[in-house]
Amino acid sequence: MLSILNILKKHQDERKKTAAASGGPSGKSDTCAGTGANHRVSISSALLKEPDSEQAVRTQEIYLQCLSVTDNLYQRGGVRDPDLKEKITHCAESLVRELSDGSYDIVLQALKDYPSEAFMSRHALNVAIFSIEIGLGLGFAHQSLVPLAVSCLVHDVGSAAYLDLIYKSSVFTPEERTAVREHPMHGPEVLHQVGGFSVEVVEAIGQEHERLDGSGYPKGLKDAHICEYAQIIGLADVYEAMTHARPYRVKYAAADAMQALLNAKQAFSSKLMKMLIERIGIFPLGSLVRLNTKEVARVITGNSVLPLRPAVQVLLDAQGKEMQQAKDIDLARNPLIYIEECLDCLKKTDDK
Repeated sequence: MLSILNILKKHQDERKKTAAASGGPSGKSDTCAGTGANHRVSISSALLKEPDSEQAVRTQEIYLQCLSVTDNLYQRGGVRDPDLKEKITHCAESLVRELSDGSYDIVLQALKDYPSEAFMSRHALNVAIFSIEIGLGLGFAHQSLVPLAVSCLVHDVGSAAYLDLIYKSSVFTPEERTAVREHPMHGPEVLHQVGGFSVEVVEAIGQEHERLDGSGYPKGLKDAHICEYAQIIGLADVYEAMTHARPYRVKYAAADAMQALLNAKQAFSSKLMKMLIERIGIFPLGSLVRLNTKEVARVITGNSVLPLRPAVQVLLDAQGKEMQQAKDIDLARNPLIYIEECLDCLKKTDDK
C-alpha cells in the first residue's frame, strides 16, 4: 500500500510541476487542469463516443434493467413492492453473472457520469458493481457474491426519511449530518418489515458506515466487529460517491479518490484497497487522459503492478487533432511517457 501511495504522490508532484511550467492551475480534481475552450470542444466531439459492440449494447441493457429496480426502490418508494426481494435478487444475480464472465463493460457503465439531482438509485447499483469486483478479487464464490450484491442494492434503504437533506445543494450543517447518520439504523428495520432478507444482508447494511479504526457510525464498531460484506460495501460506497458529482460538489478524478482513500488507510482494509486498485484501477478502463507528450488518450488496459502505467490508445495528437490511425502505447514499457492529467470531468453527463 505504501508504495502505491508514494507513486500517487509522485504523480501529483509531476502534475503540479507541469501546471506551474505552463502557467496553468495545479491540477485539482474539480478543475481537471484547465484546457482551452477550443481544445475542450475537440475532445468532446472526437472522444466521447459510446462503444457500439454487441456485448456493450447487451451490457447496457442489463444495467438499465437493474437501474429500473433501484429507481423503483429509491425514487418511487418501492419498498412497499411485494416483489421487492425477488426483483432485487434477480438484479444481483444478473450483475454477478455478468461480472463473473469477465466482462468489464458493466464496470464502464458504473464509471459514467450521471445527473447529481437524483443520484441514489445509480449510486446503489454502481456500489453493487464495484463490490462484486472486489469480491471476485477476493475469490468469493457465486453463493457469496449474490448476497453481497443484494446488500449493496439495498444499503441505503434507510435513507427514505432523509431525502430532502440528501439532495440539498449545500454541505450539511452539523445538525443535518447527525440526522442523516441515523439512516443505517433504519435500514435493518425496513428490511425486517419487507421480510425475506437474510441475516447477513441485514447486518451488512447496518454496518456499512462503520470503519476499522472506529471512526464510523452508528455504533463506532472496530476491526473484526465489522462484517466483511460491510467492509467491502463501505469502501465501494465511498469510492463511488467520490468519483461522481453530488448536488453540493463536483466529482473527484479517480486517481484523487484513490489518493484520499489511501490517506484514510486506518479506516479501510489494505487488502480491500488492493482489490479495488487491481480490479477497478487508478485510471479505470475508458478513462480519458492527457500524456506529457500533450496527446490525449483513452486507457485500454490496466496494470495492477504499476497502476499509474496502464496501456493507452492515443486519440488526439499534441495539436488536438483526431488521429487518423490509432496508436497504442504501453506506458509500462515507455518510461519517458506518463499520464499528466485526467480528463474525466470533460465527459458528457449521461442523462438516461
